[in-house]
Amino acid sequence: MTGQNDIDLLASRPDLEQLLDLLSAHIKDLGAGDGHILTLLEEESLVCRQVVLPENYQCIERTYQDYRFPLDEKNPLNEVVSTERPVFVDHDTIREYSDNFQTRFKRWNMEYLVCLPVPGADQKCQGVLLVFDSSKPISGEAIIAFHKLLLKWSGLVRVFHDYTTMSLELEAIHKASEERKRFLALINDLNQLNSTDQVTSSVGKELLELYPFFDMSVILLDTPEGYLYVKQAATRDSRWASIMREFVSYTANQPYLIDYSTSASCVAYLQQKHLFFPDVPSLSHLPMGELDEKCNEILKVQAILHMPLIHRGKSIGGIALFRLESTGDIPQET
Repeated sequence: MTGQNDIDLLASRPDLEQLLDLLSAHIKDLGAGDGHILTLLEEESLVCRQVVLPENYQCIERTYQDYRFPLDEKNPLNEVVSTERPVFVDHDTIREYSDNFQTRFKRWNMEYLVCLPVPGADQKCQGVLLVFDSSKPISGEAIIAFHKLLLKWSGLVRVFHDYTTMSLELEAIHKASEERKRFLALINDLNQLNSTDQVTSSVGKELLELYPFFDMSVILLDTPEGYLYVKQAATRDSRWASIMREFVSYTANQPYLIDYSTSASCVAYLQQKHLFFPDVPSLSHLPMGELDEKCNEILKVQAILHMPLIHRGKSIGGIALFRLESTGDIPQET
């Protein structure tokens, strides 16, 4: 199934992303399911390395790239890791899994899914392939075809994954650009501060300077009760002052329950990763948390970047940067 063109591409440079792009294309070519997610084991998580969604959801594919499923969460992917056997889920059995996974199942209109192990060294699981369909179960014939495909590619995936991990570690050791130095210096400064007030004050002054294509910044902090609340809001342009006040007034009485289903801000906080939506209006047909929906209604958001606020290795809040004008000069990646 690996053609000569594939071999030539892979031989030119041992690139894991390129390898997984090819594998994902072959998975799609089998013609079973409406979409798939390919995850690999990294540290204490299953990391989404390939996300292929139906047409209506393709606008969020990049957002879920590198999304992490913690190994202590009750979901069918982790069940595959522990049992090394396929797991089948439908709208009845989905109730056996975490609220977070149930939310994703419903929002992506999954009715049937199968999770299959990606064999690794000594046939131990090195990842999981999730294939889902919105109307019919994945056939036994298709599952056999997926299994054969994963078995054939598993050795390459393992070697390329190991190579990429090693390369990234070496790059991290040797890289010393000015931007990296500034970032490390900022992190060091934050770690020396004694209070979250000092942290938010320091970060707040930097945000709109570091990201000049955004119009408004918001800093959220967590509470012992398990909520995020708006600590600070700032804008570079007085035109946005009134809607910023309306946003602050609304959120003052509506703190964010820290849960995956509440808001993208909470996902960034829990995952400790940034989420970038470069074209928010294009997502209007997708289900979203009530708080996000109301805030978008107030601010007429064009683009948004959610980032976790981390102090000494622990999430203490979040940062949201909003673009309120046309997204013409917004980069598509951050």
